[in-house]
Amino acid sequence: MPFRILRDGLDHPGEGRSRGASTGLFLVVLTVFVVGFLLTRSTLPHEEALERVAKHPSVIHALGAPIHGEFFFLSESYFDAPTGHHVTRMRIRLSGSKQDGVLQVKAFKAGGLWGFSNLRVVAEDGRGITVVGNY
Repeated sequence: MPFRILRDGLDHPGEGRSRGASTGLFLVVLTVFVVGFLLTRSTLPHEEALERVAKHPSVIHALGAPIHGEFFFLSESYFDAPTGHHVTRMRIRLSGSKQDGVLQVKAFKAGGLWGFSNLRVVAEDGRGITVVGNY
């Protein structure tokens, strides 16, 4: 209970403050997480990857149109010192009218531009469809 009504009608200092402080802390942490997620999401090439696979004939045949990617997805980014590229790996769940699948992405950023070294869709039935690269 966030509020407690006491029979004596007096103000009791300190009661209820810890709950308010923890709620405030939770809201701050949640805000930082959401802003960080949205900033990270806006810098990744996930939209272009989704557009490419959603238009690929083999993917459409396997999953069924329309194909949609989930809003939340797994990603891992790192800097590859030998090549000088920023590398990102993503796994994005897909849904189609026939079946679902997972889009596996490996992208690199060089000179401010993103490129794909691997784009692969794995359907629920186990079929793998390589759109870009050699898996």
